[in-house]
Amino acid sequence: MHPKSVSHRWLFGAAVCIAGALSLPLAGQRVESTQRRIPSFQDWSTRFVVYPRVGQMNAMQAAARDPRARQVWMRPLAGGGSMLSAGAQLGGRSASAFALLRRPIVDAGSTHRDWAINLGAAGTAQSMYPAKYGFDSTAPPNCTADYVVFPVNATGSSTQPNIVAFNYLYSGTAGATGICNRKATSSDTGVSAEVLWSYNVQGILGGGAVTTSPVISYDMLTPNGSGTKVAFVESATGGPVLTDSLSAGGSGYAVGDTGTIAGGTALATYKVTGVTTSHRTTGIVSTFTITSAGSGYSTASGAATTATSGSGKNFTINILTVGGFPAHFHVLAPNAGDGQNGSNLQSVLSPATITVFSLTNPAAGSGAATDLALGSSSAGTDTLSSPFVDYTTDKAYVGNDVGVLYRIKDVFCTSNNPDCSGVTKPAPSLDTTWGTGGAVTVCSGTLTAPILDFVTLNVFVGCSDGKLYGFNSSGAPLAHSPLTVGDGSALGGIVDPPIVDGVDGFVYAVSGSNGSNAVLVQASTNLSTHTTMAVGADSIFNLHEPAFNNTFYTSPTTTGAMIYVAAYNTAGNQIYLYAYCFNSTSGVLANCPGVSPAGPQSVSLNTANGSQLEYAPLTEYYNTSTSTDWLFVSVLQNRSPNIGLFNINSFPSTATLAASTQEGSGATGMVIDNSSASGQASNIYFGALSTTASCGAGGTGGCAVKLTQAGFQ
Repeated sequence: MHPKSVSHRWLFGAAVCIAGALSLPLAGQRVESTQRRIPSFQDWSTRFVVYPRVGQMNAMQAAARDPRARQVWMRPLAGGGSMLSAGAQLGGRSASAFALLRRPIVDAGSTHRDWAINLGAAGTAQSMYPAKYGFDSTAPPNCTADYVVFPVNATGSSTQPNIVAFNYLYSGTAGATGICNRKATSSDTGVSAEVLWSYNVQGILGGGAVTTSPVISYDMLTPNGSGTKVAFVESATGGPVLTDSLSAGGSGYAVGDTGTIAGGTALATYKVTGVTTSHRTTGIVSTFTITSAGSGYSTASGAATTATSGSGKNFTINILTVGGFPAHFHVLAPNAGDGQNGSNLQSVLSPATITVFSLTNPAAGSGAATDLALGSSSAGTDTLSSPFVDYTTDKAYVGNDVGVLYRIKDVFCTSNNPDCSGVTKPAPSLDTTWGTGGAVTVCSGTLTAPILDFVTLNVFVGCSDGKLYGFNSSGAPLAHSPLTVGDGSALGGIVDPPIVDGVDGFVYAVSGSNGSNAVLVQASTNLSTHTTMAVGADSIFNLHEPAFNNTFYTSPTTTGAMIYVAAYNTAGNQIYLYAYCFNSTSGVLANCPGVSPAGPQSVSLNTANGSQLEYAPLTEYYNTSTSTDWLFVSVLQNRSPNIGLFNINSFPSTATLAASTQEGSGATGMVIDNSSASGQASNIYFGALSTTASCGAGGTGGCAVKLTQAGFQ
């Protein structure tokens, strides 16, 4: 029997009971106070694991293990109430009081940039996300304790961070005066966020970038333990150390460095070695042999490109590129103020550098970090796979660019983890009970971020070969895995994580080509059945994250529940917005009644006629005060506008945008605050691609940006 064939009234009541039960202490758990705070987080993962508010009792109970589900269920419903307002208690604070504290204010109808802060040589990578932490979702916004973390896709150095965080977020000039605004000083604008901390974390010798999205710690039993650590992956863009086998000097070279090495003889051998120093490792081992004085080189092994010149016994070695670095998984316990520039509180470019790593899980506020190389020196980098954390078991899943998926245990050492009950807290390590030694080989290509289904405990991940893979809780492949989505061509891979709706038993994936069309695929969570919908022209650009409308969350099979996806339509020479509905009894994707065919409409963001421009992941947010459902869209173009939003209370019959603006060459993935009555407290956070140091368009760097939400300021 399909979940939706059961009475919705009974199911809704079940969800309320579950939500209420979540607030009660577990057996033996100490209740810290009657006014217990409830931390919250918004990150990349909250966009890809979705939780409708109705479903079968067993599915809702299983989903309730994930704090992401609780956050969805606690959001206000239309009319200002929440699922918990039926009498459930939140640690002594009623859910109705919670709803009042989080009520939105009237619709102002436009976005507004409140602040933008330069991140240096590069910003957050395309389609990746910042992560936002809220100290207490039942209280007014907190200027010092609420913060947002941005990954930086640039090799770290003494003047370049690879991960940063900001507080005083609710500052700005739009609408009401920002609640975190300060008096301007010579070091502080007073109307912008401040740098909370800035780090250059170098687990890879020579430095690496944070190319994917970070995640923030969440302690399910002890709120004070939440928000104190950040997990992320460092991926190599630098080079190895060059050592002179004749001990004639020349050590310490990295990619792009040029220097003269004095050879002891006209016939000299130089090696790039896999050195480990302070728990930092280089990449591949390659041997370069100078065949004669000044006459070039040969490569005995490895995947590096070199150039030599000079005469006699002196040789100039220029290492141009090198491959084969393993990605490194880090857990950072930041210390507020580290890397802060006292003369410019909006500058991130004086980062604290970490090159020596803790062998235990770092204490909150210590400014220390752990380091875990994901594989041997021949393993791949990580350009798409953000870590997904199971907060219930304190484990994380993450993949790399050579198709290997890892499970890591003791990630944050939270209070619900029995491994961390002793005085010494273990550092993150591979969970050897999963797969083979903590890893499974998925494919030979680049993996997306993995998603855990809390109902089945299956893990889903996409690959650049165009296939969707599933594994059970022990790391064994599902019987029907893999499922072909795209054709594996240059634009026929899966580049964004799958979306998992475990409550209804479905997983979704998109690809830019299946040989005929760009596609949206809905599959059962055992991958035994699937439905494919064509969403535009074939092989135009990679497709990114779809978005569900608000009606989907209230009941996926009621009239008006839709999933939106953007793709290119050759008929209109424009990016089009497509919508699909769900069968009222089975929940399977179907064309929307009265919208023909499947409702494609032009997403008119002033793109040139015939432009074939990629778009950012779609983001939806519902304004309960005005009962308006918004869809945020960004097209990756260096022209105005490139960011806008649609009112999707019904499928848009026109392409008119409620608001639009330009940010760099387009936006990364977006994270949105919950709605609030406080000025500047309801915001959109993202990275603006290809910006100048002043955060204008046309540069090569990147900026951290906060916009005040349309309809919330």
